[in-house]
Amino acid sequence: DSDTGKSSILEFINYLLGASSIELADEIIASVEYAALELEINGIDHTIKRDIFNPGKHIEVYRCIFSECSKNFPQKYAPNFNSAVGADGFFLTS
Repeated sequence: DSDTGKSSILEFINYLLGASSIELADEIIASVEYAALELEINGIDHTIKRDIFNPGKHIEVYRCIFSECSKNFPQKYAPNFNSAVGADGFFLTS
């Protein structure tokens, strides 16, 4: 159906994987602070967490599932080469 959020989900995935910005619907602006994506890479769980209102802020990558993020310390990456370098480098997906 139309207007169910399919495009919003794809926008968030794109943003979490390195896009420089995200288009936000009014409903999201009113109720969300950050976006998170949980994925498995080579058998290891990871969660990418990113501020949706400040695309220049460092991207946090946790080596755990989302529900365990509060128990783990993230790696911090700069979102692009124009940002101050993150403690763990730059977040590039290409």
